[in-house]
Amino acid sequence: MFIHSIRRFIIAVLAFTMFSYSSFSQGCVIDTNNFELLSPASEYLPCIERNVPYEATIQIFAIPSVGFPVDSYLITTFLNLPSGITYSINPMPCKLYPADHACVYLSGTTTDSVGNYLVDYNGFIYLQQGTPSFDYVRSIQPGVLPEVSLKVIEQGASCSNTSTGIEDVVSNKEIDFTVYPNPSSGIFDVKISNGPYRNAEINVLDVTGRTVYSATTGDFLNNKISIDLKAYPKGLYLVRVRSAEGIASKNIVVE
Repeated sequence: MFIHSIRRFIIAVLAFTMFSYSSFSQGCVIDTNNFELLSPASEYLPCIERNVPYEATIQIFAIPSVGFPVDSYLITTFLNLPSGITYSINPMPCKLYPADHACVYLSGTTTDSVGNYLVDYNGFIYLQQGTPSFDYVRSIQPGVLPEVSLKVIEQGASCSNTSTGIEDVVSNKEIDFTVYPNPSSGIFDVKISNGPYRNAEINVLDVTGRTVYSATTGDFLNNKISIDLKAYPKGLYLVRVRSAEGIASKNIVVE
């Protein structure tokens, strides 16, 4: 009798787990072609209307370097979410190796106050030099791990962009350019889709914010330029195009 009860309990647990994972996986499909650290940026996440069911998915890409080569990442918590909003991570537990992908599924209904909620997603980065927490890395290298901000609004109110200071934001949508291939072996092209621009310049920055490459409009041929970063460490870089018309940025991964 006892054994049968145990069997029924195990079957029930397995059935619940399979149902929960199936339901969750439908809301959190990993995009393996996305090479942004976290996307969409907070500016493009849907606002949370009070007393209205909410859903959103955040994609994660594990960069190979944060100034030092990374062995793996472990994401442990998403804190400071508005009350009633829960999260699930795929894969779970969320241990990622360089160039791995994951996603976070946010859902629920909140009655919290209107305003911006800065999410403290935390975990550990495993390096040969040690195992710092995400919060520690943010404190010594601001901008390496982008912030996530959720905006709560009144039901039916308009959703304006959330300001977080994340780099990968187009401040003027007239500027349109592509970076390819991405990831890259170190040599990649930057092509401006619509131009030319007045006094345009391009800069490539590493994760510490240091400029490792720069060029001006005169260096472009047919609105395209080839960049060689093979002499630099593997990891994530920021490609920024700036002109009198505006500024735009994209990430490039060097493997």
